[in-house]
Amino acid sequence: MSDPKTVVSEGAQRDASTEFHAVFGAGGSKAILGAVGAIAGFDVCGFTKFATIGGVSGGSIPAALFANGMSAQELLMLAVRADFSKFLIAKSGWLSRAWAMLSKYRYERTMPKEGVYSAKPLRDLVDLEVPSWPKGYWTMATSMSGHSVLFTHEGTFWNWDKDGCCKPDGFEGPVSVGTAVNASCAIPGIIDAVETSGWYLFDGAIGDAGNCPTAPLHKQLGVKPSQIIAFDIPDDMIKKARWLRFLWHLRCGGTCGNIDATHPTEDDGTIVISPSIDSFHGLTFDLSYTEKWHAITASYIATVRRLDKAGLIRPDCKDRALALCRELEKVSFTKGIGNYPSGVARQLFASHGFTTDN
Repeated sequence: MSDPKTVVSEGAQRDASTEFHAVFGAGGSKAILGAVGAIAGFDVCGFTKFATIGGVSGGSIPAALFANGMSAQELLMLAVRADFSKFLIAKSGWLSRAWAMLSKYRYERTMPKEGVYSAKPLRDLVDLEVPSWPKGYWTMATSMSGHSVLFTHEGTFWNWDKDGCCKPDGFEGPVSVGTAVNASCAIPGIIDAVETSGWYLFDGAIGDAGNCPTAPLHKQLGVKPSQIIAFDIPDDMIKKARWLRFLWHLRCGGTCGNIDATHPTEDDGTIVISPSIDSFHGLTFDLSYTEKWHAITASYIATVRRLDKAGLIRPDCKDRALALCRELEKVSFTKGIGNYPSGVARQLFASHGFTTDN
């Protein structure tokens, strides 16, 4: 693999010397596949390196691999071929697992330590691929108090501490990248919490930093919003369902608060990429080839279009990036998911250097 990505690619139209920071948000399997599509978009647009690369929950997985030097080509091949369901070990029967899924938003408040899945295979995979901390990589988990904990190559910190001097009381480290990613993906009641130094840590997206956190970059590094590219998966459509909101309020007795996640906005100048991936739920891990390519394609398109709007595609990359974008749009937005021609998308990516064949 190539060296970890610590310096932004030169040649961005707005400011060739500007260092950009990439943040990949939560969203389960959508976040994994979406980030891979976004990274392919970054690559084609000339963004092969970033000052820092961070992510939470599902986004922490491709972020760690990318920060450690895995190329867009390698990530695409891994995402398409991998059976995501093998990243988890079921600990209970299907009925208990189904009830846990229905209780997800309730569990985000009650924070049960035991889940219906263990993510040990995921932790082992990440530790195998990323045996040491890439200098520019960070991720986050959430303590039982609801506060976000920041993991970096320098150690573990409360995310709001600007100087990085204050570690959680009694916390010993550092932890492995796989352990940090496992903690960031530990959805309460669904995936077992990660215990380390007497602390129980949960999904990084449910803490006070939000679904696609940019706060660590502001507070730890003093990064300007205009230097941040946030890849943010919108909430699953099911969150809008009346029956789910009724169940939410019924189970909580009306005391659980807002069900909606906190997402970044562009009001402060942050560049936000939000692809539309509505063909499956983010907690679906047994995905078809078609569903995977649909998510990758939608994310590539959203990334290239947003970078083009911001004037950030490197001039010598623009024709190629937009050509693939236009070709994929003809495929992606004229077919329903049941008829989505994934083979065509695969061939189009391959024609631009992204092959998933041996």
